[in-house]
Amino acid sequence: MCAAFMTAAQSFAQTTQSGTTYDTGGTLSVSKTVSLNPGEDVEKMYFTIAFDDVEGVFYTAYNMNIYLPDGLEFAPDNKGNYVAIDNGNGVYPTNEMDLGGMTVNVPFHTLSAKIQSDGSLMIMAEEVGSNAAFEKHKGNLFRVYVKANSFAKPGDAKITIKNIKFVTPSEDGYRYSEQKDLKIADVSNNAKLDINITSTNKVGTGIIPFNCELPDGLEAYTCNSISDDMIKLAKSENIAAFQPYILVAEGGYTGTLTGESDASSFPTDGAATDGFLTGVLKTTEVSTGYILQNKGAGAKFYRIGSSPFSLPAGRCYLNNIVSAGAPAAFALQFDESTGISNAETRSNNSGTIYDLQGREVSTPQSGHIYIINGEKYLKK
Repeated sequence: MCAAFMTAAQSFAQTTQSGTTYDTGGTLSVSKTVSLNPGEDVEKMYFTIAFDDVEGVFYTAYNMNIYLPDGLEFAPDNKGNYVAIDNGNGVYPTNEMDLGGMTVNVPFHTLSAKIQSDGSLMIMAEEVGSNAAFEKHKGNLFRVYVKANSFAKPGDAKITIKNIKFVTPSEDGYRYSEQKDLKIADVSNNAKLDINITSTNKVGTGIIPFNCELPDGLEAYTCNSISDDMIKLAKSENIAAFQPYILVAEGGYTGTLTGESDASSFPTDGAATDGFLTGVLKTTEVSTGYILQNKGAGAKFYRIGSSPFSLPAGRCYLNNIVSAGAPAAFALQFDESTGISNAETRSNNSGTIYDLQGREVSTPQSGHIYIINGEKYLKK
């Protein structure tokens, strides 16, 4: 897909060098697209940006900002580079140099890139050496390394390029309008999502972009009601796509869930809410509500303070449906029909206490799940 720098109704700009007038114009295009699987962490997956013009274009430097769609990330290669000059087709401008008796083709330009505060990648290229004569260039400019995270929407992935400027023989150079809808990738529906719950915390939150079975050692709960300072949770038998969950793993859990994501089921605003839980598909600044944290007394939902909390993609928070007089923190109360309740709702002296391995316990530890009188309890 190409996006013209100038419309057909516009004439090409004129630049002059050594008394000669040259036409400059051109088209940004993507000369190489890439296929991406969400959640697959691979090196050197890249698309290539080209600058096309039949006669070539005069410039010695350029810069631009590239904006990726939600779910795609700039991913440096194994040397830490986000971009690289792409002269694979032999048309990128190079100059023959003698290096120790060996003649090599050295690109006219150096290239650098830096991620900006707005999430874009600023690309900067300048000529090698000083006072170099302007040359006529066309073809591939650079490649950009990318990957798709677990929440990338299947289908065509397109970028926007802004702040495009090519330095030409004229004093000010030329600045071009932004370029939109340049396809750079095909995103598949085969997705992976890494889950990590430590044996210390035992509880986490999660939203998964596909339906799947629960693996051994991992349980999932939805929030069906709130009472006083307790969040009441109901057990789920499997994972449903885009359902916010409380995830529980008594012994900790580290693993990868896999499934097929459906583009038509993706939330339009990058978040999904069910009851009192909201899950986010991209890093989100949350200013109201509660965040699950372990501050030494087991996992609880603590009210967000005066500063927003940066919630990573795939995590959930307790949304602000609670009343203004709500407590500073909510403990977790598991639905007794699932066999798990909160250890502080009943006396620990009501019967012999066992851990999940069937061993008798004399001193229950905060944050652990125990069996009392045939029922499971989470010790706060």
